Amino acid sequence: MFEGGQSMPSVQQVSIVGVFADRLAESPGAVAVVCGDVSLTYGELDARAGRLARVLVECGVGVESRVGLLLERSVDVVVAMLAVVRAGGVYVP
Repeated sequence: MFEGGQSMPSVQQVSIVGVFADRLAESPGAVAVVCGDVSLTYGELDARAGRLARVLVECGVGVESRVGLLLERSVDVVVAMLAVVRAGGVYVP
């Protein structure tokens, strides 16, 4: 119990897609991910992940779908992870 007999406040559930959307709205031109000499802004990451998410949905990815990811370390890993989650699936590294 907290002071005054108050109970602990409830924790809100937050999704990575929601956190990303908030950051995108605040600063679409800010750098979101960097790997070596390649970087993507939040706007660029959003566009690339959105395109891939649409393809994944067209291929049948949805709730409870598992999508395996096998990629070299690059910004594409982040794009793919975000796209899978947006499509409703879960990624398996």
